[in-house]
Amino acid sequence: MIRLQAKLFPTLLLSLLLATPARADNISTLQYSVTAAQKNYDAAQSDYAAASKVLQEQEKRVAQEQSRLKELQQKQTTAKAHLDQTQSKLDQQQKALDSAWNKDNK
Repeated sequence: MIRLQAKLFPTLLLSLLLATPARADNISTLQYSVTAAQKNYDAAQSDYAAASKVLQEQEKRVAQEQSRLKELQQKQTTAKAHLDQTQSKLDQQQKALDSAWNKDNK
């Protein structure tokens, strides 16, 4: 039994020593992969934050432009009402002048 243990111990020790560098290489590769994935994630997160900021700024500008558009539409409506009013007065004055000319020429 001692001979079996004596033969088994070096074999077991040798297999552990041979497996350790492979395991270390695997861990090193995994650590590199995790580091690369973390860098990719950080870059993606940065891109997302930048895109979100640009989108938020654009939405703010759109809201401001929509407000400005509404003001301009109201201003146009007021200007159109004033135009129609002055056109009506002009027409009345033109008719009065035409009527006066027609009376004088008869």
